[in-house]
Amino acid sequence: MADGKTSLSIAVIYDTMWHSTELMTLPIIQGIRDEGVDCKAIKLRATPTSAAIKEFWKSRGCLIGSPTLNNLLFPSVGEFLAHLTGLRPKNRIMGAFGSYGWGGGAVRQAYEEFKNMKLEIVEPGLQVLYKPSFEDKAKCYEFGREFARKTTEYHKKFT
Repeated sequence: MADGKTSLSIAVIYDTMWHSTELMTLPIIQGIRDEGVDCKAIKLRATPTSAAIKEFWKSRGCLIGSPTLNNLLFPSVGEFLAHLTGLRPKNRIMGAFGSYGWGGGAVRQAYEEFKNMKLEIVEPGLQVLYKPSFEDKAKCYEFGREFARKTTEYHKKFT
């Protein structure tokens, strides 16, 4: 990991406020796995930051999930991205998803952070208003599949 080598895997690093973003992770993970890509989910408030960072370093792809709080990233997610910025990661592909209640903002802010770190990104991110519906969960599943396909293609550059 310190040498920059990664596996074809995806870290789904997220936090949740009212469980809506957490409910999005399940179909996203299923979509990733159905494309044959290994995946591990890390809930930030339940995991030491060092463990989340270690999982990030092991993985070629990373999806960041965050609810919107006051038009911004959830604090634990913002803190995690601040740690990553200081570590200056390279050769990773990133995406973002999250839930919101009014105007959103967390997913947009995550992409701004990815661009500032000069990481490869898959746009657009995925946002769900309030709790994900059955249709939203289907979109989450497809979002996971698409991100897994893009990660697989990106990983080929390094093998």
